[in-house]
Amino acid sequence: MPYLVVCGTLYFLCWCFTVGFPSLPEISGHMFFQMIFYEFLYTPIGQAIAAYAPNEYSASLVNPLVLGAGLVGFCGVVVPYEQINVFWRYWMYYLDPFTYLIGGLLGEVLWDAPVKCADNEWTSVDLPNNQTCGSYMESFIETAGGYVRDVASTTSCHYCQYSVGSEYAPQFNLKAKYYSWRDTGITALFCITTYICVFIMMKLRSKKTKTASD
Repeated sequence: MPYLVVCGTLYFLCWCFTVGFPSLPEISGHMFFQMIFYEFLYTPIGQAIAAYAPNEYSASLVNPLVLGAGLVGFCGVVVPYEQINVFWRYWMYYLDPFTYLIGGLLGEVLWDAPVKCADNEWTSVDLPNNQTCGSYMESFIETAGGYVRDVASTTSCHYCQYSVGSEYAPQFNLKAKYYSWRDTGITALFCITTYICVFIMMKLRSKKTKTASD
């Protein structure tokens, strides 16, 4: 366990601040705890697979399949939540521990972050006569979010889809800021249950081996 804490700390220091995430203690501290939980999450998943696998070769085949194709594939990152097949969306997504890992990591980072569109990300909107860009887009922005480049313009109107991270976060099924801490708590519960699963798999494997030897 100390080894996992050291690895998680080193990874966090190399990753969090180099990509430009906020350095505020309440945000970076939260992300640090979630990163430590990540170490205590994926390790017992691999150990549980290895504990029940008949040999090292079988474990090495199943482990990346479960972690990569299984857990990563259904957590809403590779495929956004709304685009996940309906059959998988309403059960596999919520059973996936990586769903809550991602929610805990991204929630506070995204929620209050200002969004600025690059030059190639603006959407050009045709304006009717005698209307400004701001007045024409006002009701739409109140509903859909985003902002316009020049509210007073009467000749052109350029619209950016997002103005703040909370408008983008629903793509990850994060509908409120508190979801971030909620998901961190659920991640901690998954850490406990996966270690319990390791001991169960070890017990089942040893019982199976004992039965075969008898």
